[in-house]
Amino acid sequence: MRLDKISPAQKKIILEVVVALAAFLLFLLFAYLPSRKTVKTMTSELEDAERQIQQIEAMLGSARSMDEGIQLLNKRFQQLDSKFSSGEEDSVRLLSEMARKLNVELISIKPQPKAVFLDENNQAITIRGKPCQRMLISLDMRCSYKDLVRYLRYLRDSYPMLVGIERLRIAKDQSGALKLNASFDTELYLFN
Repeated sequence: MRLDKISPAQKKIILEVVVALAAFLLFLLFAYLPSRKTVKTMTSELEDAERQIQQIEAMLGSARSMDEGIQLLNKRFQQLDSKFSSGEEDSVRLLSEMARKLNVELISIKPQPKAVFLDENNQAITIRGKPCQRMLISLDMRCSYKDLVRYLRYLRDSYPMLVGIERLRIAKDQSGALKLNASFDTELYLFN
């Protein structure tokens, strides 16, 4: 079809279709897609809040009264609050002292510099107005399976700081002894 054979009425209809299609695409790009992402984010936040409410209700379920429930929550808050520390030197020292006590031979400890702890939106996380930081520490060790489990339990339950264990690697020792070569990265969460 050649353009010179199109009547002015047909040209007008084509122009109106193109304008309507452009308006639809602009609406799709600037209104629908961003609002869809916002709805997904809000839905995720709502699910997190509901999960936290269920955890609180489960904690309060064993309490006999509201005052007892509040005391339980305050006690849990104080436990978590005490796990944040500012002493990075103490944290590294505690890791090696406990390894010695639990028959874990530390081959190396490699602490990384502290970095600001960011949320999923790359915003710095602050608690009570203090910036939260994280410090990655890589540990290489040699020990028995039983001692490794005891050491990991210590980090989870008794270590006086909030710690996360990342990338745990375990291999059988090549010397034939009943030992394991283990290495893992821990993330310690600190206040400034």
